[in-house]
Amino acid sequence: MAIKIYCDSCGEDAQDKEFMFDAESREALQVFDMNTQNLNPVPRVQNRKFQLCRKCYKDKFLKFLKEE
Repeated sequence: MAIKIYCDSCGEDAQDKEFMFDAESREALQVFDMNTQNLNPVPRVQNRKFQLCRKCYKDKFLKFLKEE
């Protein structure tokens, strides 16, 4: 049984099995807890993990890094 790796950007099966870019993003959000009586915003950290194939890494991610 083989493990299939999909790119989170294009959604296709990664053709290059020697390269896979793994990344994690963290974003601080102000959320409201509607289950309690306290309606003040509460800070929460949202973690996301994603993988990119070589084509999406070169086309999208490297261009994003060069802009800054």
